[in-house]
Amino acid sequence: MDILSDDLRARSFRLLDVEKTLSQLTVAQKISILSGSDMWHTTPITRFGIPSLRSTPFHLNLEPYFTHRTSISDFLMDLMEFVAQNSLKLASRREGVPASCFPVGTGLGASWDRTLLYIVGKTLAVESKAKGAHVLLGPTVNIQRSPLGGRGFESYSEDPFLSGSLARVFIEGVQREGVAATIKHYAANDQEFERASMSCKFIIIASPLPRLTPQGTKSAVGHNDGYNRVNGVHCSENPFLISTVLRGEWGFSGLVMSDWNGTYSITESIRAGLDLEMPGPTVVRGAALNAAFRSRKVSEQNIDDRVRNVLNLINNVQPSGVPEDAPEKSNDDPEVKKILREAASSAIVLLKNEANVLPLDPSVINPSVSSAQTQRMRLSLVGAPQHFVVASYTVTPFDAIAEAAKELGINEVQYAHGGTAHKYAPVIGPELRAADGTAGVDLTFFNEDPWVNSQVNPVFHMVSTTTDMFMIDNLSSEIISSRYWLEASGKFTPETTSEASLSLPAVSKYNYPSRAVRIRVSAIGKADLYIDGRRIVDNSTNVQLETLSLGRTYSTMVPTWRTSKTNLVISGSKERLGSTKLEAGQSYNLLVRYTYDLAFASSTGTTATLRGGALRFGVSPRKTVEEFLAEAVSVARQVDAVILLVGLNSDFESESSDRPHMRLPSYSDEWTTAVLAANRNTVVVVQSGTPVEMPWVDKAASLLQAFYGGNEVGHGISDVVFGKVNPSGRLPLSFPIRLEDNPTSLNFGGRNVYYGEGIFVGYRHYEALKKKALFPFGFGKSYTTFDYSDASVSATKFGPKDTVIVSVKVTNTGPRAGREVVQVYVHDVVSTLQRPPKELRGFTKTAVLQPGESENVSIGLDHLAFGFFNDRRV
Repeated sequence: MDILSDDLRARSFRLLDVEKTLSQLTVAQKISILSGSDMWHTTPITRFGIPSLRSTPFHLNLEPYFTHRTSISDFLMDLMEFVAQNSLKLASRREGVPASCFPVGTGLGASWDRTLLYIVGKTLAVESKAKGAHVLLGPTVNIQRSPLGGRGFESYSEDPFLSGSLARVFIEGVQREGVAATIKHYAANDQEFERASMSCKFIIIASPLPRLTPQGTKSAVGHNDGYNRVNGVHCSENPFLISTVLRGEWGFSGLVMSDWNGTYSITESIRAGLDLEMPGPTVVRGAALNAAFRSRKVSEQNIDDRVRNVLNLINNVQPSGVPEDAPEKSNDDPEVKKILREAASSAIVLLKNEANVLPLDPSVINPSVSSAQTQRMRLSLVGAPQHFVVASYTVTPFDAIAEAAKELGINEVQYAHGGTAHKYAPVIGPELRAADGTAGVDLTFFNEDPWVNSQVNPVFHMVSTTTDMFMIDNLSSEIISSRYWLEASGKFTPETTSEASLSLPAVSKYNYPSRAVRIRVSAIGKADLYIDGRRIVDNSTNVQLETLSLGRTYSTMVPTWRTSKTNLVISGSKERLGSTKLEAGQSYNLLVRYTYDLAFASSTGTTATLRGGALRFGVSPRKTVEEFLAEAVSVARQVDAVILLVGLNSDFESESSDRPHMRLPSYSDEWTTAVLAANRNTVVVVQSGTPVEMPWVDKAASLLQAFYGGNEVGHGISDVVFGKVNPSGRLPLSFPIRLEDNPTSLNFGGRNVYYGEGIFVGYRHYEALKKKALFPFGFGKSYTTFDYSDASVSATKFGPKDTVIVSVKVTNTGPRAGREVVQVYVHDVVSTLQRPPKELRGFTKTAVLQPGESENVSIGLDHLAFGFFNDRRV
């Protein structure tokens, strides 16, 4: 993809003669480029042709922030669009140019599809180039030791071979476009509690870490260090991790950067091999590093080694064609939608299908069930916990299922709310309109109090597409001062919802038939909410503070050594509640008056990093649990089939906080059990990034694990439910029956975490103890069946340079076309050390096989497939 622009800011740059450039720089200049210039850019030196590179996160964190969570149904819709891991943040504007959103890491991991991961990587690189970015901050390959890890959804798998294999092809796809991938987080970064101070305790760095190396690490241009400590030493200043293992044993020759605000030392990080401190402006380096140089705590050679890697990074991304300071644009390629839809359906795993309820057959669904008016809703997606991302478009499950049902002659789709199961007030959706008529809210900023002086002029205006607003890095300090006043205003028009024929007890709809609603407000600062001039919520009088962790509205990369007690913690006003009655179809003037004062925010524990402040307000129906349950059960009894969506969202899976338990929120289990009892043709769709307990699983005839699917989540689910796509996903994680069955249940969440399970992570633990998992690693069903025959191994004896070929014939013996995932495990019959009963060492996914069609599959195993790490020799 060529980046062409007439924008005068955009400047192309040339390849550097690294050694010549290095020799021309003064020590002060060298030090300046070892830290960022702002949140997303490196520091340029124009005189020597050194450009400012732009980086972009591709989380899926997107970690979740979502809109329209007025009930279980609504928050589930949001979380289905929760991309966790695969969206792009933009460098300017508070919200940014819309971007494509792919499934989160565990969703992509569920595909077990190297070809798809390569295509996704290449597509995200093209997105990066459209955003003017040179560096993509991913993929995440940390192993999910526990289902409670707040960022577990970002990584691919609990198995290092699967994770590393997928990471490798993803990175190849990204870097094929000239964009640098930065694999992360190195190392042992698998919990959020005290993540900047907690220490992972190993007897020695052993498997599974080294198994990642040949698969993913060496192929990346960049490497992103973790926040945590390993054996007492922070990763960003750990010479054993960076110099001995990464650069030495693993042969990594690229750039090592800190995670955001993850640099904790001056000399130690430089000597250990940390090249780049991010973000900027510098906190740890700069003048402090210059002083360390003058006092000979670090040598010029130490500095040169770090600068050299920054200059090499510039040369590595120069072929991308992305100029410096390129304008940000959307990538509107229609082919991307096809890739997004394929990725969404590939992220779905069929776990149960008793009596072949799936795919739903229109011949057994009555097309003439009573209907009511439906409401089409646009949902706004946002990115990783600290990075807002606006989705280029959204296909909701309701719209996609209604579309598919209509194609099959089912013209009406009925729905019911499941209830409220959110922690925080659901943000307001398209019922709220700005003055220009667009969905969103007008934000008007003042540097003087407009409620005292009505003549004061605003200094800035914009329209926000969400009422979850975090002014982290894109409000100009030249315009808006460290103390400002904000008016958030819009027209709020509640709408009634409708009935239909195929029941979805959980889809994204509002229902305000002259009912009371709850309205909530919280902020870093003080805020009051008014409707038609009447104050409904007072959050400016006697403000109560509470801790707000990263992954909520007010999250960001706060330097943890500036905070007390826990990592990445910010203080804000406790959410306050107000109630009122709203008539369906009537428009109301909604106004929030917000005051931000940096001095006040800092006194509460919020640091200068949060200069912009934050504001959130939302609304939810005021109904009892019994009312929600009665509505859902009533609808379920009236229809022929039910699609029931349950799961988690960003309130429960998020950066900076781990889950306290493995259960579904609120009364979701009771609600699910009631609907299952009301209709035996219920298809349960679980939306979560990591495992949840399912006490009702024996009552469910059909069960899908959908993870978080991105832009095309709706089509992904409907394509599988109605049989347009035969599910071929396999679990990348073990799903335990209960939390206590997990190998880390006693070794997770503390400040000093001992990896007591050793190499017995995930399925290795269940296999070794012969303990049953609810659904095991690698498990997944299909709408067809497959037969394996003619299995063979090319050799039974081999040397260190030999490759053993495992071959098998796979035949589709069922009634539908489908794909099979062939998995190869090894078992050490006679071992000098304790080894797992089986370890994944190869896999491949067949082409789509028609009924009766066969494919001969061959999988190569090199000497590493049979090797292990012998800690007795260290």
